[in-house]
Amino acid sequence: MSNNRDVFLEYMVPRKPPVWSRAIRILVWPVVLLLVFVLLILGGLLQTEAPAEGAEGEEGGSPIAAIVTMLTPLAAAGALFGGWQLFIRQTMEFEYIVTNGEVDVDRIVARRYRKRLLSVNCRDFETLAPAVQRFHHEMDSQSIVRRIEAASSPQSDKRWFAVFNDKKGLRTILFFEPNQRMLDAFRQLIPRKMQQP
Repeated sequence: MSNNRDVFLEYMVPRKPPVWSRAIRILVWPVVLLLVFVLLILGGLLQTEAPAEGAEGEEGGSPIAAIVTMLTPLAAAGALFGGWQLFIRQTMEFEYIVTNGEVDVDRIVARRYRKRLLSVNCRDFETLAPAVQRFHHEMDSQSIVRRIEAASSPQSDKRWFAVFNDKKGLRTILFFEPNQRMLDAFRQLIPRKMQQP
């Protein structure tokens, strides 16, 4: 009977929006609606100021006013679309996938756009520990060049960190929130590198 079992674990962690992100979500619609209102008023004013073609001997309004009048609805639609994109992009989550020791961390924005933040084998971790004050020397080391924050919040009490050299040789620290099943898998795969809380 073989003792080698395949390990495949997935876990999603939603990011708690920071204050600036909540402010964007609150302010984006009033600003966009005000912009659309101003654009539509501007387009209406330019349209009413332009005399009709051939009225009382005049040849019509300014070509610039006509172009601006035609582009006003497009600009208003663009402002609405841009506001919507800004609004939905404030939603972010992180997905951790552990496959036989290979750790992949993805950032997912608006539940649509996925970007791989890193892929590393946990056997390459120099240390894996809870992000608590006891390990602040490792977390704040001057030799760390790259920091990856893939946790719900920098203040989360469930955060762990891993220090390793990435594929380019850069000393990297990953902050993440693995669930208990992932921690148990790491405990089996890298028992000497994993620190206890």
